[in-house]
Amino acid sequence: MRISFRGHRSLKTALSCLLLAVSVCAAALAAAAAGILATAARTDEHGNVVLNLDRDDMSRAGFAAMLLEALIGWDEGRITADYMLTYTNYYGIRPGTEKYDLIAEKNVKEMIRFVAGLEKGASLDGTDLRAAAEAYLTGYGMEREAVEALRAKLGG
Repeated sequence: MRISFRGHRSLKTALSCLLLAVSVCAAALAAAAAGILATAARTDEHGNVVLNLDRDDMSRAGFAAMLLEALIGWDEGRITADYMLTYTNYYGIRPGTEKYDLIAEKNVKEMIRFVAGLEKGASLDGTDLRAAAEAYLTGYGMEREAVEALRAKLGG
């Protein structure tokens, strides 16, 4: 069985977003994520799961995916490429274009900087994103043991 999401987000990532929401006791995020999956998911003619998100849902899901990807050790380039698949696949915005670079800079790279505690526009060179994600989660009350358990469940 092949499972895909519009924008090539994996089912593992989507379910991990729900796990993160529950793990940090963010009831509003968990309810929103559950609502998104309940109302926006459908199966296409090939049996693939398709998840249609509005702009607000994309922002929340993109932030959660970025945070989880950083937690399992993905680097800035890989996180950015994954995030930008939605813009490439859904909006036809191609890598290497000015629009692509602008969206990546203003969206996902600023989210990464936010999690890492960096100023807007700061260089991400040398930033330990895994440590930054862990610090972000523990800073908002998630126990270190829970962060490690989440990381292990995600395969990182």
